[in-house]
Amino acid sequence: MTKDRFNAQLSELKHYLEQQGLQTEIQPPIESSPIEQLLVHLGKDTHEQELVLQLFWLSDAQADSSPIKSLKAQEDEPRFLQFFILFPFVIVESSLSDLSKMLFRINSAFDMAQFGLYEQKMVYYRYVHICAHGQFEGQAIQAILLSIQFLIETLLPSIMDVALARKTLKEVQSEAKQLIQEMELDSSD
Repeated sequence: MTKDRFNAQLSELKHYLEQQGLQTEIQPPIESSPIEQLLVHLGKDTHEQELVLQLFWLSDAQADSSPIKSLKAQEDEPRFLQFFILFPFVIVESSLSDLSKMLFRINSAFDMAQFGLYEQKMVYYRYVHICAHGQFEGQAIQAILLSIQFLIETLLPSIMDVALARKTLKEVQSEAKQLIQEMELDSSD
């Protein structure tokens, strides 16, 4: 049986994810991002733009920006691992109302859906996982990654259509209803 519980180090998580066949890299702290991050390459979107998921410890981010250094998590305390991706397209301003409504509905319908707007110009996805006792379980992290990939692969094309004003929210909803009706007809045969 392989070890499935690891200390909360991004280097250990990197090694585990690479064993699962994922392409990863550690980004050390830099001026624009003062905390260490693990970058996980998820492939490309429908426009061949690279999708890169960033993983980092929220406690480290909060501690680095806080004058109170005691915020740094101790090894036996829970830590919060954030999964974050900023999608590589800029929102068309006229689509902002439809896009906001769409993201709200998606977030309300799915437990792990946490899409949002970054400065009203870009769409992001984030999920925060609690790692008890300063450790993470490999299988749980792998399940989270698979769920995130599924959400992105399923929802991103429609989100992009609305964000880039190629379709309205009503058009996307109408297409989804039609697809569901077709699936229901196929299953009744």
